[in-house]
Amino acid sequence: MSGNGSRLDSFHTELLIYLLFLLTCCCWTKPVRRMCADPEAIDLLGLSLSSTGTFPRGVEIVTDGGRKGYKFAPESITTGMPASTVLNKCKYFPTEFSFVISFKSSTQRLDSEYLMTLLGPDRETILMAIRTKKDSLYFDFLDKNQPKRQTIGIKSSILSDGSWHDVIIAVANTDVTFTIDCGTPFTRSLKAPFPERLDTQNGHFYIASRRKKRNRFTGILRQLKLLAGSDASYYLCSTSPSKSSNYPGWIDNTVSKDPKNKVIEFEEGNSRPQTCDTQNKGHFVYRPSTGQLEMCEGTRWKRLAIGNIAEERLDYIEDFLNLKTKSKTLDFEVFRIPSEGQFLAAANQGRDRDMDSTIYKWTNGKFIPYQNITTDSAQDWEYFQIGDDHFLACANQGADERSPYATSAVYRWSSSKKKFIPHQYFRTYAAQSWESFEIEGKHYLAVANFGGSQNPDVSGSSLRIKSWLYEWNPDHRAFIQYQALNTIGGVDFEYFEVSGRHYLAVANSYDGDDSRLHSVVYRWEYSKFVPLQYLETVGAQDWEHFEINGKHFLAVANYYDYRKKSYTINSTIYQLSESGNRFDKIQDIQTTGALDWEFFTVGRDSFIVAASSSDNNAKLDNIIYRWQGMEHFVPVHSISVSPSSDWEVFKTENGRQFLISANVKGKNSKILELITY
Repeated sequence: MSGNGSRLDSFHTELLIYLLFLLTCCCWTKPVRRMCADPEAIDLLGLSLSSTGTFPRGVEIVTDGGRKGYKFAPESITTGMPASTVLNKCKYFPTEFSFVISFKSSTQRLDSEYLMTLLGPDRETILMAIRTKKDSLYFDFLDKNQPKRQTIGIKSSILSDGSWHDVIIAVANTDVTFTIDCGTPFTRSLKAPFPERLDTQNGHFYIASRRKKRNRFTGILRQLKLLAGSDASYYLCSTSPSKSSNYPGWIDNTVSKDPKNKVIEFEEGNSRPQTCDTQNKGHFVYRPSTGQLEMCEGTRWKRLAIGNIAEERLDYIEDFLNLKTKSKTLDFEVFRIPSEGQFLAAANQGRDRDMDSTIYKWTNGKFIPYQNITTDSAQDWEYFQIGDDHFLACANQGADERSPYATSAVYRWSSSKKKFIPHQYFRTYAAQSWESFEIEGKHYLAVANFGGSQNPDVSGSSLRIKSWLYEWNPDHRAFIQYQALNTIGGVDFEYFEVSGRHYLAVANSYDGDDSRLHSVVYRWEYSKFVPLQYLETVGAQDWEHFEINGKHFLAVANYYDYRKKSYTINSTIYQLSESGNRFDKIQDIQTTGALDWEFFTVGRDSFIVAASSSDNNAKLDNIIYRWQGMEHFVPVHSISVSPSSDWEVFKTENGRQFLISANVKGKNSKILELITY
């Protein structure tokens, strides 16, 4: 309890600003949506108590169980503030939000006691409320489309034990989740989604009452904060503190470096001294919410280290430079060869059969052409390493539309020539991608064959064809055929491992008549891949596997619906079940001719972005989504770039992080820098 309370009590607004929604510094970025409240935590309790300029009568500051709070007497003056103080950008309450409340209730609660209310212009109608009653906690709200006020709540015996409790109430869509003391969340479903336009104009917030003498809260209230657009439990309860102390063990090593530094002051409300001077020189402050340790040098506070939680957060995205390519680009592959440098391979698809694709090298802060390799309508590059050898595999579709056959190749890095040289050739069928992976010490390479011809009018074309899994033979230093996998217009393979189990997802895109097909997730059983699950996709082009907080996900990029003749369709996010036996759909995201998903992280935040390719516009909005726990992925940035076939994220040796978009219709691709704070 004390550990959880310490983390929640350190809930400072400046530490919870994860993204800036208005990117005014870059003309090509824009906010996806406008929230009426600021995205940082809003201290409703503090604003309410200070709204009159004097401390309210009947409210007393007390210390109970080592925790300070505000005790409200039955006859205390009502404390509140206009809703416009909180909702300062418009009049509507956010559709997704969290309340964070720390309180200690009276054990003799027979009637409801209101911790917070939002009243309408008549100061009578309850638009929203949080209340306790005996051993229950309730969340109420008014939906104009419903005949009466909606109520949802939980019952827990610990709420009536007379102890301190930290509660998070998170609302998103039809779910209301109650988390008590960072324990197991309790999710309750609403009959209908939380109203999108809950009008608060001329409304008023009240703390510890409903503006009446009855039903006032008579316990101790420590904090009551609102976080718009976020599930606060994701930030506050995702990391457990040290069981032996209130701070991680790495602090001990940091402090013990100087025997004079013996004082640790932990973040507790505003417990850090406002000034740093000779009186508190050598004092430390640990901030559990960010894992940040600060030390007073005598004149200023100095940040010393980051613990187990990274501090870095995405601020905005900046246009960095254009990358000139030989033609439109289908794929980028970024890789690093030790002692040689960082490289970028571009899969260029020109009109000529003998079309060079270019390998670039990062030099003096930019990619410059390093080596040209002749390709045949290249679709994909795949970098991999076996032992001390470094390889690049190129999937060639073939520029001759009359024939599905083409030669794809694997190239090997020559240490003497300082370039890639041909190593092995493969006969492929309009190959779209390679995927390399290792299982039980053996190396494999899978090629996705589209098959037939992309022109369905060509006689005898067939898109139902075998794609191949190859195994590396160390004696012959070559790949040999290992297993055939049936595909239908196969475009992409995605390999991943979960708890020692090996999976391979294939994207089936088109059968000559329809793009609504079943793509397949395979699992490795007895030295081969066997079908695990069939998932309906719509012109699937890419699978992206990623992991967030120990959970595993698959995102499919759906390109085109032949039935609706539309590029604007939903792409889907799936989550792997606990048993590892199936993927369950958790979210649909509307995309426009999606060819790729890219997952990346900044600090402890997780993001995905889809490559939008087709809607007949020169510029397309590519939306970046951030993972927000129970709210899943929410849009946070919009980037206007040329139609894109691929996004890649890379980080340079000096820690700078970049996004690069492959221009699928032109010769200028875009590199963007992720600016963090």
